[in-house]
Formats: sequence, C-alpha cells, structure tokens
Amino acid sequence: MEKIIFTTVYDEVLHKIETIGFSNIDLKYAYSTGVIKGVILFEDRRGGSLQITLTNLESLIEEKRKFCNVLDTQEKILAFIKSVIQKHVMLTAQDIMIYRILLAHYINNQENGCAVISLDKIHKIYRGKAISYGKNNEKYDKETLQAYSTTLAKLCSITVSLNFGESNLKVAKQFSNNEINCISGKLLGVTRNVNPQNIATTEFGYTLGKVGEYFIKSNQYGQFLPREIYSLRFNQIDTFNMSVYIAKMIVINRCKKKEITIHVSTLLNRIMKYDKKGYCTGQTYMNYLSKLDSVKRNKKLKYIEKQLNYILELLKSKESIERYKYNLNFMYKYIKDGELSVQIVVGKKNKSKR
Repeated sequence: MEKIIFTTVYDEVLHKIETIGFSNIDLKYAYSTGVIKGVILFEDRRGGSLQITLTNLESLIEEKRKFCNVLDTQEKILAFIKSVIQKHVMLTAQDIMIYRILLAHYINNQENGCAVISLDKIHKIYRGKAISYGKNNEKYDKETLQAYSTTLAKLCSITVSLNFGESNLKVAKQFSNNEINCISGKLLGVTRNVNPQNIATTEFGYTLGKVGEYFIKSNQYGQFLPREIYSLRFNQIDTFNMSVYIAKMIVINRCKKKEITIHVSTLLNRIMKYDKKGYCTGQTYMNYLSKLDSVKRNKKLKYIEKQLNYILELLKSKESIERYKYNLNFMYKYIKDGELSVQIVVGKKNKSKR
C-alpha cells in the first residue's frame, strides 16, 4: 500500500464551516431571493472577530422549480427551505470526511495550488476500504460511486467567504498586511470534469483556492491522528468528530501541560448530531441528548462512552498518550452539570512536538 501522510486540520474556521446550522441562516431571505446564505461570526481569543459566509446560489432556485406547486402553506415552505439547506449547504457526514481527505492530500501534495487524486486513492488508500464490485463486475457498486459523486458536486457548489478585517488571528494578519481583508472561493474546484463512469481510476486535478491557502497558512494541522480514524465508516461521523476535537485539545496544550482535562459536556457541545442518512440535524449532540427520554438517552450514552474509549485506547496503543481516566461514572447527570471529564496524560513522544 502506498505510504501517505494523514494530516488533520484543527483550524476553528473549518470547524465552524462543518457545524453551520439553521440558526446561522435567514430562512425567509433564502426563500424570497433564492440565495442560501449562512453567516457565522467567529470571535477571536484576543477580542477580534472573523466573519464566515457560506452561499449556494443555484440550489434553492432549482429546487423551487420542482416543488413550487405544492408549497402552498407557511409550514410546507419552511420545511422545504430547511430540507434544501440541509441538502445543499450543511455538510453531511460523508462531505466532512471526504473534504478532510482532500484537504490532507492537498496540504501534502499540491503544486501551484493544484493537487491530483483519484477515487481509488481516496477509497483504498486514505479510507482503507476494499473494492466493492457492483453489477457486471463494475469496480464500485452504484451506491458507493454515487456517494463520492454527490459529495464532489456539492463541495464544488458551495462558496465560502472569509472576512477578517476585524480579526486578530496571525493568519488573518498575513492577508491584511497585504491589504486583503476578504477572501472568497468554492470549497472545491475540479480542474477537469469527473465522469461518473470512469471516476474510479481516472485521476482528476482539484484546487481548494483561497480557502485552502488560508488553512495552509494557519498552520493549524498535524499528523497526530492515526490512519484508523480515516478508515471509519461515514456513519461513524460521531467518532471521527470526537477524535478531531480530542486531538486538537492535546496538540494545542501538550507543550504546556502533561495532563489535559476534557469535559464530556464540552465535547458533546462541539460535535453535531447526524441522522441515519448522514444529514446534519442542525443541533449539537448535547442538545440532542437533552430531548431524549431516559431509556433512549442511556442507550446513546453507552454508545458515546464506547466510541470515546475506542479513540483513547487507539491513541494509547500508538503511544500518543500514556493513559487516561474518568473522574466520575459515565452518567447523564454528571455530563449535564459539566462535572464528568476525562484526564489524559500526554505520551512522552508527543510532549515536545507541536
């Protein structure tokens, strides 16, 4: 198997893009103008602010053409707009995982702002998945091929604008010092059309534009998370997102602290809840838990504890951390009150790295 570098980005801007919700979008404006526009204000630690805007100009207009005859009540209109936003702007589980693979590959392989990759490389090398043959011995089954094609098309349709005129972040200053106060571009640009019939083996060039340049200049990335995290299934997005957050907290604190404390409530407030189809529900996992009855909630908590232990045991086996322990039993009342936490002792090989 080809040796590659698994690079994880910890930048807060990327996290905000991945977790955009209905609260960031004016639903009435979207329906009346045909423009889905999500605005997130990210406050810097030093008192500054950076504005993130996501837009998808074509999707709502096209969807309205299909369903305009049945949108005859306020309730139906609202439900329709939310479904379009969920489908075309809010990132799904597979959107997040594939984009992060494209970003990792881009950081390590781009030349003059362009990188080259193929579906085989994404599927077999980055994700560690075996080929699943479809009908007539086709290399990929229809469902797998459609998942990749849908995500590539969606990422190519979303425009991201970063306005950092009031930001105190170092990376924002790099742009501002060159009299650039705003950058804008597609999340993904494919330099050659990807035909679904030959996407599997054909390499295609792609660019991440100014947004990709921002992530590279931020220098908020590293190789802390192992290959196994990128081999998770799309329906294991909770585990993937928890891994990224835990890795971020370890990476930014390991130079100063031997022991790092992560509150489970904070962790669950940082990750979004996704439905069975991989769509973001627009609410945090903590908010989702608060609405469940005790039986369903306890079942979900056992799942979270299992996944959290998997991540920590994996990091321990890789000697990225030495050990970990919980201060209390894994119970909702302790999580809700912000009392449950996990103490992580950083591995020796990671204490001096950044």
